[in-house]
Amino acid sequence: MNPPADELGSELPVRVQLCKRDQQSIWLLALIVHSTGFLMRLGGFSDPGRRPAGPPTLDRLGIVFADGRAATSRDRLSMDETPLQPILRRQRRSTGAFSRSEETYWVFGIPPVGNIRLHYVWSGDGSRRHVIELDSEPVRQLAP
Repeated sequence: MNPPADELGSELPVRVQLCKRDQQSIWLLALIVHSTGFLMRLGGFSDPGRRPAGPPTLDRLGIVFADGRAATSRDRLSMDETPLQPILRRQRRSTGAFSRSEETYWVFGIPPVGNIRLHYVWSGDGSRRHVIELDSEPVRQLAP
């Protein structure tokens, strides 16, 4: 499952800090909305003066739509069955030197009216589970 190859998508800037510890943080930077779902762009940042093991990235990520449908980045897809929405897949992970990282996740499915809940774990803060909510309406409005 990937974004449609013939669509650029519409970017929705978000800028929400997901977690922070010492000189490291992870942010939800943007959602790029397509006709069949949306990309979530995350950025990890650390103080370039300190040399951690590497820039921070999430260990686990899950999404729950307002109607209760859910997916995680660790779900396995069966090639014998039609997948149910949402589907959550990491598309890309890149690092720039020691102070930046970027992860992009594809969410297949346009969320229904209500909130989108993101559940995530980052080992940089003791592997605590975090939850944030986003309003689905901006995503729904941008979906062609």
